[in-house]
Amino acid sequence: MKNKKIIYIIGIALFVITTLVLVVTSHNSKSFEIYTTSGSKAEDYAKKHNIKYEYVTDSEIDSFTEKVEHYSYNIYGDGIEISKYDGISEELVLPAVLDGKYVRSIAKDIFKDTKVKKIVLPFSLKNLVEDDFKNIELVCYNTDLCKKLKDNKNLKVTILNDSDSYYYDATDIPFEYNIVGEEIEIAKYTGSLASFIIPKSIDGYEVTSVKLDISKDIKSLYIPSSVKNITLNDLNSGYNSLFWTILGLDLVILVLFIIFTGIFPYKTNKETFNSTPSIVVSTVYLLLMYGYSIYANSNQYNIKNVLLVLVITSIVYILLSFALMRAKKNIETYDEKVAKADTYVKDTLELLEELDIDTYDSKTKKLYEEVKDLIKYSDPISNDATKELEKEIQSRIKEAKDDLDYWKKTKSLIEKRNRLCKNTK
Repeated sequence: MKNKKIIYIIGIALFVITTLVLVVTSHNSKSFEIYTTSGSKAEDYAKKHNIKYEYVTDSEIDSFTEKVEHYSYNIYGDGIEISKYDGISEELVLPAVLDGKYVRSIAKDIFKDTKVKKIVLPFSLKNLVEDDFKNIELVCYNTDLCKKLKDNKNLKVTILNDSDSYYYDATDIPFEYNIVGEEIEIAKYTGSLASFIIPKSIDGYEVTSVKLDISKDIKSLYIPSSVKNITLNDLNSGYNSLFWTILGLDLVILVLFIIFTGIFPYKTNKETFNSTPSIVVSTVYLLLMYGYSIYANSNQYNIKNVLLVLVITSIVYILLSFALMRAKKNIETYDEKVAKADTYVKDTLELLEELDIDTYDSKTKKLYEEVKDLIKYSDPISNDATKELEKEIQSRIKEAKDDLDYWKKTKSLIEKRNRLCKNTK
């Protein structure tokens, strides 16, 4: 009983330790991933707060770099006229489409009091006031408008080759933000995408601060190197559904451990020894499952995959435990038979010891010793087929005499009995 209590205490202690580790890792683990460049503030933040992160390579950086520019515009028929720009950017890539319609024209003087020095015009543009762009470098696709602008000696115009391309500045941004001086602080994500990009700038104002609540639907975000201040509140970390699922399964695992180690008696050293395989298997099962639980929770594994692993492993453990129980029962049954059968070997040896063989001649004494050894190393398990022979053997030993043929016959009966034991197993 004392051994059983120790096993229970070990199991419960492991459960308590695992639960404490789950609590700690639930608060430290994050459910999302950060994309950023090497050496950025975002990389440092991810390392410090135990957030998964991945580097964006130099060849990928252009597709991750977003500039957002806001324009006021008017709709005329099936086209758009850009009517106002209030940003501070020096370079702009005007969009070809706004509100689902092509940008066809640019209103007069909208860049007059801005810092704009260079503009990439969209291929869709048909009309603009040429005099407004005397001090602005224009880059455009090989369209009729672009050729006309190129002919104006007062303008600086570059015509793009067919292989050249520009990323249009984004015009819609799913964020709420604050302007502090000439810098932007992102305050809230209002979009619905699972993955999104923090823009490098908005209307020319550099994005340097990000303070966001990360909901359970957000899986990843890109943070540019311009961002120096980061605060991300993961609303999905802590005691989420994965935590409670794992904790519940860990409790079931503890119950299984107690059941399959507690059903065995531990009153004697022999009973404890026979139960050792089950204790070892149960302890290994407990350690493996609790170790996996901690790892799965800290890495926020898919809840279905976690359930699958824990359930399948528990089923295998249950089947193995039943197999060990059956094996233990067979061993105990065999031990009981041995214990009962031991009386034949013991009683027969006692009869041999009682004989006075001092008067026997040397040959008979030698045969006596052979019979004694044969009995000593005989199979101790008797059966119905051997009982009559055993009685005859013991009867002959009781009536033994100094007769070589007599002992040869006795030895022959013992050998016959042993052959029967072997054949009837």
